[in-house]
Amino acid sequence: MQAHWLSRKGRQRQGNCDAGALALKDYQVCAIIVDAAEHHGTRPGEFANHWAQQVIQFLSVTAGPVQPQQACAILREAQRQLRDQYLLEIGSYCLVMLNAQQRTGVLLHTGDCIAAVALHDHMRWLVKPHTLPGQGWVIDQAERHRLTRSLNARRFSKPGVCQFDLPQGASLHLCTDGYWAEHLQEKIPLHLLQDDASNLRLEIDANQPDRLTLESDIDNFYVDANLRHLSTRQHHYPAKTLGTVSDNA
Repeated sequence: MQAHWLSRKGRQRQGNCDAGALALKDYQVCAIIVDAAEHHGTRPGEFANHWAQQVIQFLSVTAGPVQPQQACAILREAQRQLRDQYLLEIGSYCLVMLNAQQRTGVLLHTGDCIAAVALHDHMRWLVKPHTLPGQGWVIDQAERHRLTRSLNARRFSKPGVCQFDLPQGASLHLCTDGYWAEHLQEKIPLHLLQDDASNLRLEIDANQPDRLTLESDIDNFYVDANLRHLSTRQHHYPAKTLGTVSDNA
């Protein structure tokens, strides 16, 4: 398995409030990205990292390959535990469970984090964001980011579920809205993005060594203990110089 994490703070943000996490169990790759809203609560970055790490830890100790129903139950329990620490925080997430042998996967998502399968420079989006325009509403520009489902401590939002195949030679991309909306759709260069932007790229190539590459302006990616053997390349860039990072999407 080859994984690449790219994450950077937006120009209109005080801090990078995105996070990601990764685990491998029984030939199943479990990965998640989280995007916390900066203006809800007082600890959005901590909230994003907490959710990513807790969900992946719960998944990694579940016996056998995790099924969608089990994952939903884990998400519900993890959400219930948010009430003690993160009552006001709000976020989005995208969770994938990928069978590395069969190259099939299940995606669970809430909010405006979405995923795509990329092959031959073409990206096929697997789901639509849980936003007003993403669900077909015609709205003005000010309401473009309004979520119809979100991660929060007050109420559990049942995630959208999607099954998919990962063809040979393809890569899977988990993206926050700053990455897929601003960078990919609006073609804005990384160093000019207004919102935080993160992309987790996963590839399954048995002919290549396991590798994890981290490119971020903060420590916002958790690796489960069963993946500490990975050959890791880590690069931290100050937010003001992150525009030099190459886009591998």
